[in-house]
Amino acid sequence: MKSNKVDDIKNKKEDNDMEAVLNDRSNYRRLDMSKLKFSDKTMSMEESLKDIIPIHWSDDVLNGKKKVIISKQK
Repeated sequence: MKSNKVDDIKNKKEDNDMEAVLNDRSNYRRLDMSKLKFSDKTMSMEESLKDIIPIHWSDDVLNGKKKVIISKQK
């Protein structure tokens, strides 16, 4: 089966995108677990989610017409 030039270009782009993601993660630091406080109290899922506000995406985002780009805070 012959390789298609379009497929080759797409594969290279995917490889480059993945490499960019991996390189971007190098700026993050590992979470210091010793700084977290753990409680002995068990909390229900309903209680833990009561103050959560869902993101109201536009119809264009939900239909795939627009993309959402989330980047880290600088």
